[in-house]
Amino acid sequence: MFVRVTLTVRLADGELVQLAPDDLEDIYERLWRQTQRGSILTALKLKDASRRGDERLVQLNEQESAAFREALDHVQSASDL
Repeated sequence: MFVRVTLTVRLADGELVQLAPDDLEDIYERLWRQTQRGSILTALKLKDASRRGDERLVQLNEQESAAFREALDHVQSASDL
């Protein structure tokens, strides 16, 4: 589904988040299940950047950043169980 690359996500506040390939797939799946505005577009941006392989920095706006942060928090808390 995804090219095995590490992506860097730049959130609207300038924070940079590194995503390992396994985390990328988990966050993508979570974004598709969220109802928050910007979730689907964020999932598509991550997948597109992974497929291109040459661009590994994904810039997100405020809505997309909020959706990404929610998905990331969910995935990280699930992995802590």
